[in-house]
Amino acid sequence: KLVGQSGLSDAEAKAFQILTRWNFINDGKAEGPAYFEAWWLELHRTIWAEFNTDTLALPRPSAFNTIRLINRAAAEDKSLGLIATLEKDNLANTITQTFKKSVAEVDKWKSEKKLELNWANYKGTYVEHLLRLAPLSNTANNGGNRESVNATTRRTGPSWRMIVSLEKNGVKAWGVYPGGQSGNPGSKLYDNLIPAWEAAKPYPLAFFGLQEPYKKNSSLTKLNPQ
Repeated sequence: KLVGQSGLSDAEAKAFQILTRWNFINDGKAEGPAYFEAWWLELHRTIWAEFNTDTLALPRPSAFNTIRLINRAAAEDKSLGLIATLEKDNLANTITQTFKKSVAEVDKWKSEKKLELNWANYKGTYVEHLLRLAPLSNTANNGGNRESVNATTRRTGPSWRMIVSLEKNGVKAWGVYPGGQSGNPGSKLYDNLIPAWEAAKPYPLAFFGLQEPYKKNSSLTKLNPQ
């Protein structure tokens, strides 16, 4: 509501409409999360810019507290007595200018990457080899974000996904991880589980010795028969 819409360019007006219609879900195919992430990072950085000094060994205030202060500044008539970017008279300008900068950042990304703009492409989740070797790493077409249930960022995320159902007839479970069943880069099984991981489609898991069908299967053994 604080964005000054009268001075927006065509690209900025389009981005504004995308954000207005966004359902706040970090879906990998959506454009809204890409614009929001770029905007939020720029806004958060701008608000606390004057605290970026070599002599102040403190982290920036959290997103939660920053949003709380923005809401207070927008609602109250009197000054919060904090910093210029959080003063009511300056807040709308700060929000509008950071929005413009974020749209320019997204446009620059589109120009450089030559990719369709969606959250999965913009975030670019990267499944990195343990030795950080780029030729042995891969990408994952994945939604989510650091503060989502699907807490997947560009470099980090839920590397082991598991669902467990405690049923009367025995435990059932499903799981998947972003990698493969082979450590050999030349094997087709080196990264064969990434598509299932990025689509959140886990495989059924076998619980050794817990269910009758597995007890009768001679190909399955236990290290500790007791």
